[in-house]
Amino acid sequence: MITKSRAEATLAICMLAGACAGIAGCASPRFDLGPVASADVAPDGNERLRSLGPVFEKQQAADGKRFLAVRPFLASVKNPEEERILSEFVWPVGMKKEFGTDRFWRFLTAYGNDFNTSDPGSRYRFVIFPFIFAGRDKAGEGYFALFPLGGTIHEYLRRDRIAFLLFPLYGWSAVGDARTTSLLWPIVSRTRGDGVSRFRAFPFYGRSFSRDCWTKQFVCWPVWTSVRYEYPDAAGDGGFVLFPLFGRLKYKGQKTLMLVPPLFRWTAGEGEKRVFCPWPFFQYSKGQTDKLYLWPLWGKKSSAGMQSSFLLWPVVRRERVEQRGRVTRRLFIAPFVVSEVSCSSSAGGTQGAVKPDGADVSAEESPEAPGDAAAVDARYFKLWPIFSWGRESDDSRFRMLELWPTRDLAPVERNFSPFWTLYSRVSVDDVCEHELLWGIFRRRTEGSVFSRTALFPFVETHYDVRGEACRGLSILKGLFEYRRAGLRKSVKLLYFLELTL
Repeated sequence: MITKSRAEATLAICMLAGACAGIAGCASPRFDLGPVASADVAPDGNERLRSLGPVFEKQQAADGKRFLAVRPFLASVKNPEEERILSEFVWPVGMKKEFGTDRFWRFLTAYGNDFNTSDPGSRYRFVIFPFIFAGRDKAGEGYFALFPLGGTIHEYLRRDRIAFLLFPLYGWSAVGDARTTSLLWPIVSRTRGDGVSRFRAFPFYGRSFSRDCWTKQFVCWPVWTSVRYEYPDAAGDGGFVLFPLFGRLKYKGQKTLMLVPPLFRWTAGEGEKRVFCPWPFFQYSKGQTDKLYLWPLWGKKSSAGMQSSFLLWPVVRRERVEQRGRVTRRLFIAPFVVSEVSCSSSAGGTQGAVKPDGADVSAEESPEAPGDAAAVDARYFKLWPIFSWGRESDDSRFRMLELWPTRDLAPVERNFSPFWTLYSRVSVDDVCEHELLWGIFRRRTEGSVFSRTALFPFVETHYDVRGEACRGLSILKGLFEYRRAGLRKSVKLLYFLELTL
């Protein structure tokens, strides 16, 4: 007598066989068990294997690039062509990356860097921040420090060398030819060399001198601070601040007056004008940077290559950035909306264009201004936490839910986004893929020549007119299956019994 458990096992084996075979004679994934496991080709052409919903994913591209994820524990990206490997472990807890012979790793606040793994005597660094610092510098000299007891550190924090004993009791550092000694940092310090001389007994007195550049000093900081410039085009310029009462500065033809600094400030001269009255609530400037702020209600600012504005800061912010041949417009409505459109500068740069009647055409009026569908080659929109949509050239992606509040962050995309992606639509060239609940529902189309729709484990349909025309219907992964290929028709029953019609 066949037991219930044996019957269930037999049915599962039959369904697995049906999943692996697909609808016979029709193009299909290698196998599709919905969110349990599937193997297919992603819309971008990568070989793809997935299992346990969003937990396991493996992809490999034709050029050798590979991606592996066992979420949320591991994500790895390999690019053999560029000799790059990136691995993340329970991000942001740990990570490791390699670029050629350069290797870097981090675990919590501990990290290390081997700058040339092919050379046993190469430069390296090992840190358990902020307690242990060890390594070997580029000259081959080793170093070690145990904070706060003492030691030396090389090539760290933009210093060639750092030495300390019972920090902050004593410290010493070197940058180029400049040497700095400090006692009870940051109270007493002295720097000499490389054209620089500094002395500080904070907060009582301090003086800094840079040859042919400037002289700065303070007395009872921040009560009195002053500066005198020695630049060739600003020799004799300088100023002072008597905090919190008054300040004055003259520099390169500009004059600044301050009252109750930093609340009230007036600057004028050499094509530059600036008014704070009072800061930060009213800010106005004209010149290299044009600014008008009625903070936090409203404000706008523009400079070379960039314009920005805000409303009810920091709730609504807008930006327009032009750099490296591209124009990008962004809109942020915190925390809900992130919007971005971009195009090439040639499409967006319309200043100087002329209408047929002779009037100027502004960037807002031009049919090629960024934001116009004909000119924009990339768009992105996120309504947090509901959905996001992006398009670049003819490729697009729609996803919901979308729990990360900012623009896509690569580590989050690799390690966490699939967990909250309940539905996605991805389109690459003429390939379009829909997926709901990690594969319970899948639909894929390739132009008008191929389509496949599957609701796991209940029903699956195929349509393929490439080569021999083929249509198919499968219920419960082959319990019942109908197939038509050309003029041939067949029916499969109970997974194995096949009849030709």
